[in-house]
Amino acid sequence: MDIRMYDTLHSIPLFQGMNGIDLNRIFDNVQLTIECLEQGEVYVHQGEPCQQLTFLLNGTFRVDTLSPDENYTFTEQLTGTALLEGDILYGIQRQWSSTYTAIDTCRLMLIPKDDVSRMLATMEIFRINYLNTLCTLAARRRRNAWPSPSPTLRMRFVRFVTTHALQPKGPKQLTIRMADLGNHLGGTRALVSTMLHEMQDEGLLTISRGHIDIPEMTDLY
Repeated sequence: MDIRMYDTLHSIPLFQGMNGIDLNRIFDNVQLTIECLEQGEVYVHQGEPCQQLTFLLNGTFRVDTLSPDENYTFTEQLTGTALLEGDILYGIQRQWSSTYTAIDTCRLMLIPKDDVSRMLATMEIFRINYLNTLCTLAARRRRNAWPSPSPTLRMRFVRFVTTHALQPKGPKQLTIRMADLGNHLGGTRALVSTMLHEMQDEGLLTISRGHIDIPEMTDLY
């Protein structure tokens, strides 16, 4: 067994807690594919079917998510190590919810669905880790579905950005018309514009026609 791959698997939460025997079983029986993407290459487009588990081992993706009504796009960066949309491999909707484009050289590990199903059936540690991952995602979405009232337009905007983000830090970009953002925040176009210009004056974001750029999301808190 390549010691580098041993260390790679141990760095991924789905494989943590496994001993050498478990990892050797995976190397012997599971089709692990390593794939590299160069800058500008698209790994997958939003809406395409998901047929394998995908792990970002290193590198940085730009993640673009178009809203269901196609009124806005949320863009952020995802840096390894990360599991990409681990909850869409099973169930009714088995389609990618975002488009992933390499910002720099990205190294991925892919595991076909059939092999994932065998590991779930035969490896208790992997099954528990996978269930923990799904439960964490479900709890986060349930929490976001029951937000506390936000008294100000600015707080509603920060929550809007936060609930859309995969990671609670880093740069984010929102491509949206002021009128549509006002509808989501419960404010008029004029009030939203005033609020965003105030935040721009404070150095929290920059705005241009149809675009809101947030250099660091943690600054919004």
